[in-house]
Amino acid sequence: MAEGITLLLFLLQICLCIMTGRDILYALAGSLLCFSTYCFYRGHSVKQLFRMWMIGIKRIKGILIILMLIGMLTATWRSSGAISFMVYHGIHIISPKYFILSVFLCCSFVSFLLGSCFGSSGTVGVLCMTMGYTMGINPVVTAGAIISGAFFGDRSSPMSSSALLVAELTRTDIYETVIKMLKTAFIPFTISCFLYYLHTTEQVSNAEILQKIESFQQFFTLSPIVCIPVVLMILLSAFRTPIQIIMSCSVLCASVISVMIQKMTLSSLLRCIIFGFRPDSQDATILLLSGGGIASMIRVIFIIIISACYLGIFQQTPLLSRINHIVTVFANKTTSFFALMITSIFMNMIGCNQSLGTMLTLHFFEPIVPDKKVLALYLENSCIIIAGWIPWNIMLSVPLATIGAEVNSLRYAYFVFLLPFYFLLVDTISVKKKQSSNIM
Repeated sequence: MAEGITLLLFLLQICLCIMTGRDILYALAGSLLCFSTYCFYRGHSVKQLFRMWMIGIKRIKGILIILMLIGMLTATWRSSGAISFMVYHGIHIISPKYFILSVFLCCSFVSFLLGSCFGSSGTVGVLCMTMGYTMGINPVVTAGAIISGAFFGDRSSPMSSSALLVAELTRTDIYETVIKMLKTAFIPFTISCFLYYLHTTEQVSNAEILQKIESFQQFFTLSPIVCIPVVLMILLSAFRTPIQIIMSCSVLCASVISVMIQKMTLSSLLRCIIFGFRPDSQDATILLLSGGGIASMIRVIFIIIISACYLGIFQQTPLLSRINHIVTVFANKTTSFFALMITSIFMNMIGCNQSLGTMLTLHFFEPIVPDKKVLALYLENSCIIIAGWIPWNIMLSVPLATIGAEVNSLRYAYFVFLLPFYFLLVDTISVKKKQSSNIM
C-alpha cells in the first residue's frame, strides 16, 4: 500500500510538471522527498537514508567531474573558433540539391565531436534550420534530419555525457562500448542516409546563408590552427587515453588558442569557462554560438545526482519489488532486449529525462542481464536513443525548442527510430540461434 501511494505521488508530480510546463527538477526534488518519507515510514533512520543516497551517488561520482569538463570543453571550443571553423567550412560544402542529407551528415559530425544533442542542435542545427528556411525547404523534414544527427553523436560519441553515464553505471570501458555502438549504428545510419538522399530539392542558391556566416570570419580568426583542440581529442581518443585527460588537454589547448589567436583576456576566458561563451557582438549569427561553460551543466548535474539518490533508495528498499517481478517475468517470456526496450519507453516517459530513465531501467535489468558489456550496449540502443521518442522528455523538447520546430518533425527523425528496431531484430535473431543450438 505504502509503495503504491509513494509511486502514485511520484507520477502525479511528474504529470503536474508536464502539464504546467515547469522545470522537471521541481518534480524530481519533490519525488526525492516522497521516497525519503517512505524510507522513514519503513523504519530507516536519517543516517541510513543518507547512506542509501551515497550508494547511488558513488556509482556516478566519476561522471560529475566529466560533466564539468564537458561544460568547459564546449565553452572553449566556441571561444577558440573551433566550432565556427567547422560550421563555416561545413556549410560551404553543403550541396543545396541534397540539403537534407547534408544536414544529417553535418549534424552527425558536429554532435559526435561535441557529444551533445543540445550542443549540436544549438549551433549547427540552428544554422541549418535558418538555411532551410532561406532556401524554402520543408522545415519539418529539416528538423527531423537535425534531430537524427544530434542523437547520433549524443549516443555514439566518447565525449557524450549519456555514453559516459552508462559506462560509469555499468563499469565498462567507454571506448569498447563506442566501437560496438558504431558497429550497430552502421546499417541504421546508412539507411537513414538513403532516406534523406531521397529528399532531393530544387537546385537553389545558398548565397544568403553563406553571406550570413561570413560574420564568422569577421569575428574569429579562422585559421586551421583553431582546430588543434578537436584534432588533439581525436588523436588521444585513438590511443584510448582516459577521457578526463583527453578533455583536460583539449580545454587547455582551446584556452591557449582563445588567448593567443582570438585575443581573449584571461578574465574573459575564466568567465567563459565558468558561465559559457558570450560573444561581444550584436550579430545574430555570431550570437548563435553562445553557450557552454560549467554553469550550463549544473542542471544536468543536479538531475543526475537526484536520479542517483533514487537508485540508492530503490536498491535498498522494496519500493519497486512488484515492478521488478513483472519485468523479470516479461523478460523471460520474450527476450531481455525487447523487455528492456519496452521498459525504457515507460521509464523515459515517466522520468522525463534521459538520466533518470536510464537509471530506472538499469535498476530493473542488472539482475536479468549479468554481462555488463551487453547491458551497456542494450542501454545505449534503447534508453539513450528512445528518450528522443518522447515529446515531453527534455532530450527531445529542448532541441526542438532550440531550432524552433514542432513535434511532427519526429516522423522524419529516421535514425532515432531505425536504430532500436534494427538492434531488436539483430538481437532477436541472435537469441533464436542460441536457443536452436542449445536444443540441438
